[in-house]
Amino acid sequence: MPQLIPILTVNGSDGAGVVGIQADIRTISALGAYALTAITSVTTHDENDEIFINDLTSDMIIGQVRAIVKDYHPKVVKIGLVRDASTIKMLNNEIIAAQNIVLVPGIFSSEGKQLISDDVISAIKKHLLPMTTLLILRSNEAEKMLGIKINTDEDMIEAARTFINMGAESVLLRASKHNDGLLTALLY
Repeated sequence: MPQLIPILTVNGSDGAGVVGIQADIRTISALGAYALTAITSVTTHDENDEIFINDLTSDMIIGQVRAIVKDYHPKVVKIGLVRDASTIKMLNNEIIAAQNIVLVPGIFSSEGKQLISDDVISAIKKHLLPMTTLLILRSNEAEKMLGIKINTDEDMIEAARTFINMGAESVLLRASKHNDGLLTALLY
């Protein structure tokens, strides 16, 4: 292995590479680190260009993570799209020794479609959020996780504070859409 910082990304695959594991590999490599991967799901399209998410089993996902952690000891674990609550609980046990956890829960697609169920959101809050070094999400995802509305800069700050109180060390909260005179992003 090269003498680069090993970073594991646990995420879904997006064939276009716009989001998901392919985008993570590009970002990690651009930062000069060594990208390690565990794929959670694969997307397919039908003849009408409708997107379908095909999830790997918990055993397959955890098996990938376990092998990477055992052999490479990643310093950072970035968690993206994981669509099964039991997988999240097991993932917590596998990555507990990582120095930094970056959580990007991917609750909604860019079109606003909910990608993960409410029980998965609950599992994220219970098992991953308390160990998160950096939580990255859009305001609409924060609204869903916290059961609140975010309409003002103060609402964004209060949501970030709430995530800190839930265990995250820091929060990067992005506005779901740009409104003149309001924050577009907040690092708290």
